[in-house]
Amino acid sequence: MISAAASVSSHAAQTFTAPNYGSVTFDQIGGLFGTSLASNNRYVIIETAGLYLIEYGVYPSVGTPGLCTIAFMPGGIDQSGKIPLRASALSTGSIVRRLGAQTRVLLWIDAADNNTTVSLPATTQYCNAFLTVTYVGP
Repeated sequence: MISAAASVSSHAAQTFTAPNYGSVTFDQIGGLFGTSLASNNRYVIIETAGLYLIEYGVYPSVGTPGLCTIAFMPGGIDQSGKIPLRASALSTGSIVRRLGAQTRVLLWIDAADNNTTVSLPATTQYCNAFLTVTYVGP
């Protein structure tokens, strides 16, 4: 039995620009168990402290120097989880991280050159971004 998990995705067009870039806004909820989605639909809120598997992916219209990773509040951007994007292809990553209760988990988009605009195209055929967060142990 899963004690805590979240599965969210995006299908709407989104654009991320320098210098602030930002987090993906999710418009589809696959399931929330022992977690919640913030009212702005940008982050999953962890309700149970423990070890979590976080899987994520982005289908952008631009590739490298575009990047995606996970960000935490509190905790900041996970630099080790950054993955380069490929234009018109799904780029995915995963990390395992110990999280405290009330930690917010975000899918973060930016660019290595701090200049390139990263866009996620609107789609009804597939998601352009996803985030799953699964509790794997105490």
